Amino acid sequence: MGNASVLMVDDDRELCELVVAYLRDDGFDASAVHSGEQALEAIRSQSYDAMILDIMMPGMSGHEVLRRLQARPSGLAPMPVLMLTARGDEVDRIVGLETGADDYLAKPCNLRELSARLRAILRRSMRTAGVNPGEPTIISVAGIELDVGRRQVSQSGEALNLTGAEFAVLQALMEFAGQTVSKEALTKAALGRDYMPYDRSIDVHVANLRKKLGQTDSAGSLIKTVRGSGYQLADRQV
Repeated sequence: MGNASVLMVDDDRELCELVVAYLRDDGFDASAVHSGEQALEAIRSQSYDAMILDIMMPGMSGHEVLRRLQARPSGLAPMPVLMLTARGDEVDRIVGLETGADDYLAKPCNLRELSARLRAILRRSMRTAGVNPGEPTIISVAGIELDVGRRQVSQSGEALNLTGAEFAVLQALMEFAGQTVSKEALTKAALGRDYMPYDRSIDVHVANLRKKLGQTDSAGSLIKTVRGSGYQLADRQV
């Protein structure tokens, strides 16, 4: 993974100093800014491998930063985002995941857990770097074409703009089209961590995928909910 570059965005300067120092000691190339506006300026002038983003900030909120990130040109690789939310605030978590965050941690967070979550989403986002050029990298199912190497997805020839987590969920479902993929397996594939009871992250990522595929209800969707088990991608158009 090397010295992955991480930008922390939080108006709490003391927390930023603490987290940045810890991450640097843990092998990351970490830096911090203290507003949403500064974050957008930073990513315009430099490339980062991941972002730690506080949701509740004065001025431009973390949700607005996420929306701006999603509006970037589709040719740019999606930047993994780990959002920080107030403890117990499920609404912020769901909205953040719907807007494009990959995963979340509640404040105050354990720094070791923060580092582990970062490494997990970075491993997931970088895993295609080791794809063997001699192996096929394109998966086609039910009118959807997913290019693993280029990290591009199209449906009926139209490009889809997916976050890194959404891409990983779709890839896992396409690789096992017609079979049920458990939430545990999808959490490992998309977030690089274990599934936790009452964790709705995968549910939100699947809901986002349905919207982007133009199929918002489970009954008529390519992605079926298998109650108590997980999700299944139909191996043909429905």
